[in-house]
Amino acid sequence: MMNDNPLASNGLPQRWAARGHFVVLETGFGSGWNFLATWAAWRADPQRCRTLYYIAIEAHPPSADELIHAHRDGNSASLVTQLVDAWPALTPNLHRIDLETGRVQLLLVVDELGNGLREVVADVDAFYLDRPCTTLRWRPQLSKRLARLAAPDATLSSSAADSKLADRLAEGLRATGFTVVVAPAEANATAMTLGRYAPRFVPSRPPARRTGHRTASSREALILGAGLAGCATASRLADKGWAVTLVDRHPMPAAEASGNAAGVFHGVVHSHDGHHARFNRAAALEAGRTFRRMLADAPLDGAAAGSVDGLLRLGSKLADLGSMKRALDDLRLPSGFVQAVDAEQGSMIAGIALAEAAWFYPNGGWMRPAWLASAWLDRAADDCTFIGGVEVDAIRHIDDRWVLLDRQGATIADCANLVLANASGAQRLLSALASSPIDWPLQAVRGQSSQVALPAGLRAPMLALSGAGYVLPSIDGSLVFGATAQKDDADPAVRASDHRENAERLAQLSASFEAVQRLPLGGFDGRTAWRCVCSDRLPLLGAVPDAWAGGDPCGTWDQPRFVPRRPGLFMFTGLGSRGITWSPLGAEVLASIMAGTPTPLEASLLDAIDPARFLSRANRRKAAADQAVAG
Repeated sequence: MMNDNPLASNGLPQRWAARGHFVVLETGFGSGWNFLATWAAWRADPQRCRTLYYIAIEAHPPSADELIHAHRDGNSASLVTQLVDAWPALTPNLHRIDLETGRVQLLLVVDELGNGLREVVADVDAFYLDRPCTTLRWRPQLSKRLARLAAPDATLSSSAADSKLADRLAEGLRATGFTVVVAPAEANATAMTLGRYAPRFVPSRPPARRTGHRTASSREALILGAGLAGCATASRLADKGWAVTLVDRHPMPAAEASGNAAGVFHGVVHSHDGHHARFNRAAALEAGRTFRRMLADAPLDGAAAGSVDGLLRLGSKLADLGSMKRALDDLRLPSGFVQAVDAEQGSMIAGIALAEAAWFYPNGGWMRPAWLASAWLDRAADDCTFIGGVEVDAIRHIDDRWVLLDRQGATIADCANLVLANASGAQRLLSALASSPIDWPLQAVRGQSSQVALPAGLRAPMLALSGAGYVLPSIDGSLVFGATAQKDDADPAVRASDHRENAERLAQLSASFEAVQRLPLGGFDGRTAWRCVCSDRLPLLGAVPDAWAGGDPCGTWDQPRFVPRRPGLFMFTGLGSRGITWSPLGAEVLASIMAGTPTPLEASLLDAIDPARFLSRANRRKAAADQAVAG
């Protein structure tokens, strides 16, 4: 009789012994019994893998209270407590839940099984097919999606209510490359299905989905640019055991836009819930979790570094509070992520008078970017070397290594893997690599923030506000607010006219701040920096495309994942004014791509931020035009 314990049926814990990481995917989650059992086995195993990734696809996951109730009489109380403490607001997307200081990661996909399997990007070592999954009609495309995710020699186990269901499942799996054994159901038992992925032919994966297999063996990286993107990526790669060298033209990290006094982070609500809203939601959730943990780990200066106490976003494009609440219901966005509040409620939350309804993000807030950069580098200190005060004039690919050159042509550093996190400078360096370079629609946008001593009798908000501009709670007795946005403006000076514009935006957030407009502009302080903005307001993140692979300047790649890539070359730029919000998730995504670990972002969103998206869009437009001419 086969064992219906999914761990034993998949050869665990023996199979993960001494491995760098091991990936389990469950086609459900239920109340988390299988996850807790796998986690407990990992903890108890002295030969365990370095990191356990557990992917669970569940359309209706339990709430934190339901988890507590389900396990109230169990023997995993300490694990349940940790899981409940980390349990997210259950928005419809992929959630990365860090446990055991990151050595156990639960990737919870809140979606129906078919679409969830389509959105997962991972090499799975063991599949747990849950009982409800096999009581449904097993569709051939589900077997194909399992095969697409299967690592070499991946195993699979499932129990079914009867032998007919098990046979149907086995038939679909065999057709997609699994060898399958079925033990018929006996009295008071279930039919067990065991499988191993051993196809005669392994289909090639799209270039953007196989990067980790090429780079993970070197486990070293050069990162150019020590702003938020570069420092966050250095930290995440170091956490995965990589050696990192971080290079910047300034003597110290966070010297450009990341050197601003502070900035806000929050999600976005759009009634159509497109790629922009979904990516910002995922990024805001990751930022809130990351910053809360970082602030808790730095009790001495954490209070001055930022806050995850919430943010109010004014200026909704929806007509009224009723429309805002209906949008939240339609989008299934829980109150733990965002709430629609009227002017009175918003005023109570902010501690100052507001004149309109607002979105309240309980896990939004503000942070000092320079503190974030420093904290990330402190975390990576044992595995990260910083080289500052050097200007990189060119990059070259020589003998399978990327070389950074100064203006005299001397080598600054070289490595098998290079990440360009140097904002607009990335495009200049990439342009020199091809006779007809890719024209990414990037633009440097000048921004000036303002700061003024809090006038007597004027109350600062109790939490961050954003809308036409932003304003933060009092920082060292000052109001910090802004910021302007000017294209094609290279003036580095701090301008009185920009202070005036920022003061006008401040008054739009609340009439309480109209007094700031009457203050002498000579008492204002400020800072100018340039944001690197992409035309579609999403970052450029991933492996750098090779538009001329095979000598074809355009190709027929209609989706970005199919575009060929330059080996070992990556980019993380175009963060615009959302560097604080995007850098934690972006760094985790890029590190997972490079290291070949499960990606904490849906496949459709990876395509949306892929640097090759503009090439594939151009190809689709060309194909449509050619078809129109032919028609």
